[in-house]
Amino acid sequence: MQSVLTFVFILLAGLWSFTKPASANSCYQAFSPNSLEVQLSDSSSIMMPAISTSQLQAIYQQLHHLTCSFNDDQVPVIWGDLGGVYGPCGSKANIIRHYLTTGKNNLPEYSFSETDTVTANMKSAAPKVATSLLIGVYNLQGINFDYELIEPDGHDYVPTGIKGKVEWGSHKAVVVNHEGRLTVIDPLLSGPLPVHAWIHTFIKQQTKVPFLTTDEGKALSTALYSPFMRDQLNGPTIGYTLSSDFSLHTANIFDLGKRPRRQLGQAYSLRGTDLDQQQLFDLVRRVRIRVTRRRYHL
Repeated sequence: MQSVLTFVFILLAGLWSFTKPASANSCYQAFSPNSLEVQLSDSSSIMMPAISTSQLQAIYQQLHHLTCSFNDDQVPVIWGDLGGVYGPCGSKANIIRHYLTTGKNNLPEYSFSETDTVTANMKSAAPKVATSLLIGVYNLQGINFDYELIEPDGHDYVPTGIKGKVEWGSHKAVVVNHEGRLTVIDPLLSGPLPVHAWIHTFIKQQTKVPFLTTDEGKALSTALYSPFMRDQLNGPTIGYTLSSDFSLHTANIFDLGKRPRRQLGQAYSLRGTDLDQQQLFDLVRRVRIRVTRRRYHL
């Protein structure tokens, strides 16, 4: 009888330990069934808890309210239905990731001396909204974008009438785990897309786009933005990376190179106003770029 009671006790104890809630320290047990362990380009991996469709929709509703302090001006990540106002894609992605990590709608402009500390704290913090990654797609042949320059007018932005095309070698956005599927949040698209579909919104469908290591991504990025280094590129000329790193450095229209500055100077000259270099510099600091939204098909 005693042996039977002992067996029953052990059985009940086992059942209790199996069904009891996971402790806060056993983080892998606490993840939902749709959690994903994602390999990153630096060979590490990260466990990404899933968010629901309603949570993803709530994130998209917040995108219109996200801002970044830029030259004492509150700049929205998304403007209307046409595309992003606040310049570089990497900056927009990190403003979104700042919100997903902290739950705060506004990202102050940190000084260069502060960024490393702030980004390190963000990387180690438990996300308030969702765990996210930065995805980057790179193509040595370039990725073309249509843009329009706009300038502030009160609380709004008005078109300058200056439009053009610009070729960047890369594009970046945010990745979350949506119900067990890696999904990209990109201000240049009107809705979320799976990673493969997002990549081929910018690169032809028939083109193979491999997953790159961090070193391969850095080498390709160097070749893209330092043309004199292209002859030294021995690795892939196209691919994508996944990273958990943050970068909070802001940037402005100067990142587009000389073309917008030349366009602005020519436009004001045609209006009968010749700008000196300082006036042109001040104008460029005020102007924002609105990149035309991409159409996509699942």
